[in-house]
Amino acid sequence: VQDCPTSSTGSPCGGLAESHEQLFSTAAACCASRLSYFAAGFCEANSLRTAYLGSFDWYVNYQSNLCVQDCDSGVTCGGIIEDSSTILHADANTCCNEKLRWLNEDACTSNSEAGSAATPTGNSEWYSAPNGVAKCVRNCATGGECGGILDATSSKATYADIADCCSAHFSHVDADLCAAISQLGYTDKWYVDYQNNRCQQDCVAASNSPCAGNPTDMSVTLYNDVDKCCAGKLSYVNAATCYANSLGIAPTGSGKYYVDWQITKCVADCDKSQGGSCNGLADNWETLYADAATCCKKLSWLAFDKCLYTA
Repeated sequence: VQDCPTSSTGSPCGGLAESHEQLFSTAAACCASRLSYFAAGFCEANSLRTAYLGSFDWYVNYQSNLCVQDCDSGVTCGGIIEDSSTILHADANTCCNEKLRWLNEDACTSNSEAGSAATPTGNSEWYSAPNGVAKCVRNCATGGECGGILDATSSKATYADIADCCSAHFSHVDADLCAAISQLGYTDKWYVDYQNNRCQQDCVAASNSPCAGNPTDMSVTLYNDVDKCCAGKLSYVNAATCYANSLGIAPTGSGKYYVDWQITKCVADCDKSQGGSCNGLADNWETLYADAATCCKKLSWLAFDKCLYTA
């Protein structure tokens, strides 16, 4: 109250102050020092006997997952704050960022400024698929790429670019694979099939074709061509064999020579069905020689006709 004689109703005067009373130059200073547990504006308005409409700053309403304004009348108002324990923010966006950070920032801000959570219609941006599926889906209701419309108070982040969604949530997955599967497509890259010692292609599955569809293991390494896949994942398999098996064709071998230590002869790297010196495809660890004479130097104690295998 003010240090002045009590007068008519509505005056801030509270009578003359006693000698022991501490005096302040303004009501605001008095409120800050002696009544700090009240909201500053509320205390000052009450002290001056003026109507208090609120500060119109923003505070959180956890029940509705919105930020509301410090005021009484209006769609964005959540009621006047009387105590100083409620933290006020200059705008809805700051309030959302600091108090409702698990919600999508843009949705929280727009819903708060509208005064209610608007019925979501979807923005067709990308978000991480639910249930642990390693792909991104669109924020829409229907369509192959759609994962459903996110609730207005969803904490899911959305991305305009699918690459950003894949990078943010599925960094362990090949970026092209994440994007392709999310868009119901294929990369045309190659990945290993350990069970059959071959590589197979990420394309529409078809019989008598290297195409095997999308890999089931989303962490698999993808290669741009079959040779790199064979070398990278099946280095213990003869390169020509891996290549042929991957393409579904009969392996032919290199036609070079290697030592078959089981029979102590030099043999050609080609299928036995071809006859001559062919005795099967070389294993990947075998040393290959350009011609039989060079190979037979490894069996130098044998005459050439005893060294070279003939079917």
